[in-house]
Amino acid sequence: MCANSTEITLFFCIDKPVLYEPRHPRVEIIVPPMSITLDGEVPVLIRGEPGNTLLVEVESKGLFTSRVSSVLHTNSSLRVFGSVLPLSLAEVVVSVRDLSGYYDPYTYAERVIVFNMISLILTLLLGVFSIIILRDREKVFLIFLKAGLRGGVERMSKGLQDLTQDLLKPYVTGLGSAIALIYYKLLRRVTQRLPQAYETLREHYSLVVENVVGNRRIRELAWKLLILAEKDMYSKEKPSIEEAKEIYERVLSEEEA
Repeated sequence: MCANSTEITLFFCIDKPVLYEPRHPRVEIIVPPMSITLDGEVPVLIRGEPGNTLLVEVESKGLFTSRVSSVLHTNSSLRVFGSVLPLSLAEVVVSVRDLSGYYDPYTYAERVIVFNMISLILTLLLGVFSIIILRDREKVFLIFLKAGLRGGVERMSKGLQDLTQDLLKPYVTGLGSAIALIYYKLLRRVTQRLPQAYETLREHYSLVVENVVGNRRIRELAWKLLILAEKDMYSKEKPSIEEAKEIYERVLSEEEA
């Protein structure tokens, strides 16, 4: 604000801040802090002054978002869906807007604990029915569970055994020795059981060949071929492959005799 100069005063100005206060409609909004209803709705009561036409919008924000609106003349009661779960926390936001434009928009928010009784009852019934059904089938379930675990352990054990045999196969079959392969060929013919991964050739001979092969001459020839196989695998002086083949042929001759 400024004043012009006169005969007794000088020109001067006074600056003052201008404050703007929003004009809100006079309304009373009642939102309960806890809502217990059958369908999970939250009741909202809005009271206004006569003569004002206000647009009221109520929004519920939770697991789902629900929104309702209505024109308020004096009093209005709105219900907004709050929760589909038996128990949840929802934020209810009430927005009031004057259709004439005289009042500024007004917003009110409140957190509400919502109980959905229908959902709660259905959940309890489902739990009771599940307990009844599972109680009668508990033994059957445990039997199948044990059988499945037993089968899984057996398959795993067999798989590990096969893997071990594959890893040890080069050692069991004589580390690539040609004479050892001839000896194994002989064992397949006369005993039908090869040495296991945990057996030496001599242990296998004592446990299997001596007890299975009844022909003494064949046992002696098998022992000679075993000695040749050991020399071929471990000794620097390699025996003749022809000698091993000759022993094998003599075994065949003994079988035919």
